Amino acid sequence: MSVKTHKLNPIEDERQRCAERYLKRRNERWPSEKQLSVRLGNDAYNCELIIICGKLNHIPNNDWYMQLALEELDRIACYQSEGRHGQ
Repeated sequence: MSVKTHKLNPIEDERQRCAERYLKRRNERWPSEKQLSVRLGNDAYNCELIIICGKLNHIPNNDWYMQLALEELDRIACYQSEGRHGQ
């Protein structure tokens, strides 16, 4: 279940629906803000859809800086999920 706080433009609205379809197919709910990231796949505009801390984001596939940052975020999320955060 997503929460819309403002009117979305048509592309953002399409991405929102796409993200909700991905989650529905996986039989998952909208992630909480405590969950660092959930990768959903690509949209029709060659961008990866990803939910970061409960907020939907899109990352162009040619933005390799962001891809590196997402890999680091995944590593940190794994580190925290194993109870080793703060060490």
